Amino acid sequence: MKRVLILSAAVLFCGVPLRAQVTKQVEVTKTYVPEVSKAVKLPIVPDMTDTVRLRPEIDYTVTPSALATNLSTEPFRPATVTYWEFNRPRPLYLKVGAGAPLNSVLDLYASTQNPGTGYAVGYLNHTGDWAEIRNDFGVRPVSWRMHNRMGAAAGKYLGRRLLEGKLDLTNRVYHNYGFDGAEALCTRYGNDGAASYYPFTKVSNDRQHYDDAMLHVRIGDDFTDLSRFNFNVELRGGYFLNVLQMQPVYYDWGVDRDRYHELSGGGGIRLARAFGLHEFEFKADFDGAWRNMLGYGSTQLLFGLHYAYRHDKLRWSVGLDYVRDGAEQEKVVGSDLSDPHAVYKESQTEHENRFLPAASIAYDPADGKFMLYAELTGKVRRNDMRTLSRLNPYVNPASIVPNTEEHRVAGGIKGAAGHGRFSYNLYVGYTHEKNALQWVARFIPNNVRDERADVGYMSFYIPYAMTLKDLSLNAEFAWRPSSRFTFDGELHMHSFKGAENVYYNNNQPYTLAYGRPQLTARLRGEYRARKVSLEVEAQMQSVRHWTTYTSVNEKPSEPDSDSGLNLGRRVIGLYDFKVPVTVDLAARFNWFLSRKVTLFAEGRNLCDAKLYDWAYYRDYGVGFTAGVKLQF
Repeated sequence: MKRVLILSAAVLFCGVPLRAQVTKQVEVTKTYVPEVSKAVKLPIVPDMTDTVRLRPEIDYTVTPSALATNLSTEPFRPATVTYWEFNRPRPLYLKVGAGAPLNSVLDLYASTQNPGTGYAVGYLNHTGDWAEIRNDFGVRPVSWRMHNRMGAAAGKYLGRRLLEGKLDLTNRVYHNYGFDGAEALCTRYGNDGAASYYPFTKVSNDRQHYDDAMLHVRIGDDFTDLSRFNFNVELRGGYFLNVLQMQPVYYDWGVDRDRYHELSGGGGIRLARAFGLHEFEFKADFDGAWRNMLGYGSTQLLFGLHYAYRHDKLRWSVGLDYVRDGAEQEKVVGSDLSDPHAVYKESQTEHENRFLPAASIAYDPADGKFMLYAELTGKVRRNDMRTLSRLNPYVNPASIVPNTEEHRVAGGIKGAAGHGRFSYNLYVGYTHEKNALQWVARFIPNNVRDERADVGYMSFYIPYAMTLKDLSLNAEFAWRPSSRFTFDGELHMHSFKGAENVYYNNNQPYTLAYGRPQLTARLRGEYRARKVSLEVEAQMQSVRHWTTYTSVNEKPSEPDSDSGLNLGRRVIGLYDFKVPVTVDLAARFNWFLSRKVTLFAEGRNLCDAKLYDWAYYRDYGVGFTAGVKLQF
């Protein structure tokens, strides 16, 4: 028998600052069949007195049989690393750029970490668009906008658990540039109550600032290994400030002159444990927001229990969340027409019990290549001013609407083909939203009493609550034909129902528009080489409609009193604003000068389409930004 020992070990991960040595031992055994021939006699007679050992010469030949190799492994301890040792980010990232129409961008991230201690990260983000936009009325008002964000996060490892906190500060500035340029006289009140008037088009600070501070602290697990008990306890708080440097000001509405604030806070606990294939989870949470306008307050108390069964081929789960949703506010029940700033308010409190069932099932017979799935989810979204301002920055600052309850059902197939190069997801969805938001733009005539609607200027967007039913067909894919090319895209088709009817002009019905596209599509392609990368993306939206209206500060007639559009003000015109099909074409280019320095260039709206996020607020035309990215 002859054994050959093969020893191989050297695994080097190129491009990753991690090295681990793994030893593998393979034993190979080969079988031989010897043939023995007769011994040759010695030519002399041996002398046995000296006790000589006789070793006769034997002729033999070796013929190997059919090759048979037996591989056996020797147990060894694999290399182990922590997340930070495997994915060690560079401690500094900086992106600086500018372009035309005049815009600027800045991203700065600084981090440090120790696998045995913890991590710390600080960041600063800025984007600004400074050019003026010619709106749909042919006016070029001040229209710049700016987003600033800064914050820090830090974490301390406590064995398998983590204690971490995050502080985030955000500032957003917007101009209301969607007006027609009429010389509307806007009122300002001094400390002594005296009124002064300014032409609307000459108010240079017609803008509003959103300042937002959020603090989040938690301790617990990451819920990836439920074979042991996992828990998470968190506390959060926030402060939201809206500086109303715009007209009109709400002098007698409980607002501190040109600004108001909103406090939020809450906390929660989450527990989870798995027993074999069975997983159990319990959660409890409290969240609330309180505004110093119209006595607004909103609180949600949540309790939830969920169960999941995890198997290689079949996974399913069921659960139920209970939410005690409370809202308190001072509703405006009337106004003094002789003084537009004097209103009558009445305190009201409402509570609702909301039940949010959840369920999911997934059958995976082909290890991810083909999967059938279905899911049911539910949530309650609080419509506080922070949320409304992020959904629509031109929202009326006095807007108070009920919280939105959403239930969603989706089911379809997804998987991968071509050795994972092509992945897909095809599904049908149905969403039922109670108190869904329907945005309506409001105009006020130039002297607040003029019935000539064509001289009105843009004021604010007002959200109205409706019950929305949305049936959708959806398709998503990603294709990577080679290591250098990547393509992905998605298609969503919607059928909406539930728009509210309003009544005006002798009780004539008018259906409010949704302001949402029924068809959206996105297609992206990327080429990445060693020195350069190029990404091209196109986003399409179908026709959209918004409802706008004009009102005057007069008491409506009885048939119009239930319109719901604006209590105490007579609606004199309802209009439809239509945005045709739009395509937003963008391109992004990177030139990697080294591993630390990258030059970039980005182009937006390359088709020079008339893009709108909101009616009358047209976006910029063709634009580009160029700069440098640094990583150290």
